Amino acid sequence: MNIFYLHNDVKTCAQMHNDKHVVKMILEYAQLLSTAHRVIDGTESIGLSKSGRKQKRYVLPDNRDSVLYAATHLNHPSAKWVRHNISNYCWLFSMWVELLREYTYRYDKVHSAERLVEHLVNIPANIPRDNGWTAPWRAMPEQYKLDRNVENYTVESYRAYYLGEKVKMSRWTNRPMPQWFADGINTLYEDACYMEHRPKLNRIISMPLQYANV
Repeated sequence: MNIFYLHNDVKTCAQMHNDKHVVKMILEYAQLLSTAHRVIDGTESIGLSKSGRKQKRYVLPDNRDSVLYAATHLNHPSAKWVRHNISNYCWLFSMWVELLREYTYRYDKVHSAERLVEHLVNIPANIPRDNGWTAPWRAMPEQYKLDRNVENYTVESYRAYYLGEKVKMSRWTNRPMPQWFADGINTLYEDACYMEHRPKLNRIISMPLQYANV
């Protein structure tokens, strides 16, 4: 569970998601938005899971209850951030919609989660009124969290996280690789401590050496 805040602009941010995240994060963002509705507008109840164990759930008072995803990861920083105020919710919703469009652009089909747009476009009725938009709270290993004195430190932290943990899984279908990602890969090539991994990195990103300017 996370919010990959790779750019301030929602459309650009969606386009910078790699292929696997375009698929995976559509579901996770819909879960975060659904959780906001359930926790903020729902009533807590205790039911039974399929295995017969007691399970906490949040019941909504209208047709959202039968459509939206179940509440999940309530105490995760990303889930708390979405519920923090209207602006945060609206930013994630807008980026999620752009990610749905990006999915269609890359794969020429419609994601099943698109059915939720008409429900999630309405903000939770009882969400806190604006106390100022904040960048998504960083959910990543400490080593990628850049100092707050760094300009646009949240975006730069998530980009560092992408480069540090997501290289093996990163492809962009029908999109060029983001420039900051390509620049970061070049740095990995040029860094002496990565020289022994150079052939492996080249295979991972399917990028000829001349493209990396090495």
